[in-house]
Amino acid sequence: MISGEINASSSPEDLKRFSPRITDFIIRAKVKKQMLDDLARKGITVDEAKNRIERPWGEER
Repeated sequence: MISGEINASSSPEDLKRFSPRITDFIIRAKVKKQMLDDLARKGITVDEAKNRIERPWGEER
């Protein structure tokens, strides 16, 4: 988005290829802490969260 590669007129194919990355270590640490705090408030373990991300609809691997 910042680089101008993704905008309101981007095609679905462009959006599928878009893979944003947080490169700044301080920002990455803050985002990770916020995510872990949010999971803890909801009573979700990190392992359970990873399982939900890897298999969001309960698919078996």
